Amino acid sequence: LSDLCFKFIDKEHKSWVCGWLPSDAIDQHLDHDCALRAEPCTRECGQTLLVSKMELHLAACPRSLKLCPLDCGRTMEAQLLEVHVVEDCDQREVMCPKCGDWGIRERTMRDHWRDHCSMLLVRCPLGCGLMVARKHLAGHTSGECPKREVECPDCGRTEELWFEDLEAHQEKDCPRRTVLCSLGCGEVLLECFRLDHERLSCVRRIEGCDNCGMEMMQQELVDHLILDCPGFLRSCPSGCGVKVRTVDLKQHQTLYCDNRYALAAGGLTCVLGCGKELIYAEQFTHVATECPRRVVDCRAGCGAMMTSAALGDHKLECPARLVECGAGAPTCARQLRTWTVPTAELVRGRHSARLEELEELILGQAKLLAGAEASLSKCFETERAPFEAKRDAALARKGELEAEAKATSELRAGVDAFVRDQAAEGLPLALELVV
Repeated sequence: LSDLCFKFIDKEHKSWVCGWLPSDAIDQHLDHDCALRAEPCTRECGQTLLVSKMELHLAACPRSLKLCPLDCGRTMEAQLLEVHVVEDCDQREVMCPKCGDWGIRERTMRDHWRDHCSMLLVRCPLGCGLMVARKHLAGHTSGECPKREVECPDCGRTEELWFEDLEAHQEKDCPRRTVLCSLGCGEVLLECFRLDHERLSCVRRIEGCDNCGMEMMQQELVDHLILDCPGFLRSCPSGCGVKVRTVDLKQHQTLYCDNRYALAAGGLTCVLGCGKELIYAEQFTHVATECPRRVVDCRAGCGAMMTSAALGDHKLECPARLVECGAGAPTCARQLRTWTVPTAELVRGRHSARLEELEELILGQAKLLAGAEASLSKCFETERAPFEAKRDAALARKGELEAEAKATSELRAGVDAFVRDQAAEGLPLALELVV
C-alpha cells in the first residue's frame, strides 16, 4: 500500500459499502459507480433516491403504469388509479339512481334498468300508455285501462303509437324530424332526406378524383384539381396551346412544347413585382408558394392578410400570438387577444346566453301547449280537466318566459348602444383580464 495514493473520503461515516478507492478514481466512482449515489426517479415523479433503492421505488412509483384492478382494460399512472376506480371506471360498482340497488357495474347500468330495476318506468301492457314503476305494474293492470292511439302530426304514423310516446317519437324516431348533417356541413334537414343528402349533395362527402383516384371531401376536390392532381389536364404554361397532365408537364415543356426554344432565350419577370426572372413552368409555383410579395393569411389565425415578407414583423404585433401566463406558470400560454376582453362584451355575452336559454324554454312551453291543445281536441269531455290544467300552466309559464326574454333583450340593446356611443366619441372600452 505504500506505493499507492489514497484519499480518505469519510472519516466519521462507518457504514461504507464501497471500500478504499484510488484518489484519481473518486470522481468517476461518485458520479457513476457508487451504490450510495442519489439519482432522480427515471419516471420523473420528482423523487431523488439511492440507486440501490431505485428498483424497489419503481415498483411503487406514483407514475408507474398500473392496470385497472376492476378489469376495465385501461392502464394509467398509479397516482391516478384511485380516482379512476372511484369516479371514472365503467366497471366500478355504483348505486342505481332509480331503485337504490347497490353493487351494479356502471357498464351494465342500462341492462339493469332494462331488465331488473324495480323502479324503472314501463309501459302498461294493455296499451293505455301510462308509465308506472315496474313493482307497481300489477296493481295498475288490475283496473280498467283506456287505450288510445294518436297520429304523429309530422309523419302520420298511428300504428302502436300512444300519446305518451309522441314527443319521444318526434325527437328520436320520426323520419320527418329535423336533424343536422352527421358529416358536419351544418345543413339542417329532415331525417328522411339525410342519407341522400350525405350520399349525393353534402360538400363534406367523400369522393374520388376522376383523374388520379385520390379520395377527399367534395369541397376540396376543386382545389385538388387545380393545385395537386397529377392527372389533371392543364394548358401548357409556355403558351403552346396544348393541354397535358400535370405529371407530364415538365417532360412536355422540355421535349415537345413548340415554344421550348423561344423560352430558353429568356425568362419572365414575377408578376407580383419581386424582380425574380422565371420561365413559364416556374411562374405558378413561384407566385403561389415562393414570392415574398404574395399575400398570405396570418398563421396564428387573427384574420389579417399581408405579404409574405411582412409576416415576420406581423408576428410581433399579432393579437392571436401566444403569450405566456403573467403568473409564470410553465405550461400556461394563450393568444394575446384572449387575455383581455372588453367588459361590454362579457356583459353582452351573458345577456345573449340567457336569451338563448329563454328561447329554448319558450319553445318547450310552446310544444307543451300545442300538445295539450291537441289532446283537448281528441279527448272525451270527462277527461278534459287535466289537459286544461296542463294547457293553462304552459300558457302562464310561456308568458313569464317571454316577459323575461323581452327585458333581457332590452338590457343587451342598452349594452350595444353604450358601445356605439363610446365608438362615436373615440373612447376606449374598459377591459377585463380573463384567466
